[in-house]
Amino acid sequence: MTKTIHAIYEHGRISLDTNIVIRLFKNDPKITDTLVTVSTFCLPIPVIAELLFTARNSSRQKENLNILKQPDKRRTLMQLMEKLHFDEKGLIPSVIVDVQDGKVLTLCYMNKDAVLKTIETGKVHVFRRSQNRLMIKGETSGHIQVVKRVFFDCEGNSLVFMVEQHVAACHAGYKTCYYREYIPKTDSIQVSENKVFDPEKIYK
Repeated sequence: MTKTIHAIYEHGRISLDTNIVIRLFKNDPKITDTLVTVSTFCLPIPVIAELLFTARNSSRQKENLNILKQPDKRRTLMQLMEKLHFDEKGLIPSVIVDVQDGKVLTLCYMNKDAVLKTIETGKVHVFRRSQNRLMIKGETSGHIQVVKRVFFDCEGNSLVFMVEQHVAACHAGYKTCYYREYIPKTDSIQVSENKVFDPEKIYK
């Protein structure tokens, strides 16, 4: 029966069976002879050190390959975050705009984690003040917002996200949260859009 050894190292947990260890050290009979293929087996400290060294280098090589394949998002995020100014509560107002027709969909607030999560995932995340937590926009309805462009104002006090809106942005059933229009001449308010979904069927 082939047994498995486990080694803990800085990037997580690895698992190597005895056959792999034997192949790694096949040129050193003293080391391979120490393997005991019964219920458990022990390895001398030099062997464990070698295993950890091999695993660590293998992990780093994979990380380096991933870095070469993907854009350096961390550097982009750092440049953005350095320009932003969050208020005393750690929040920044963010305007969400439909990339297709330019309509303002909603105004939300983000903390640093929400901004980072939004950029990293490409989907709008917000800090829900009433619940004091981070959440993806559309968490319950599935009406997510896919980020296409990102802008910030001249003083870094607010953000604008141009998004591709799935279904609608407003929990009241309208595409935009700004579906009510105030008419100064008549001092009246009118609904300027039609509902695109029934909120009672979505938010149960």
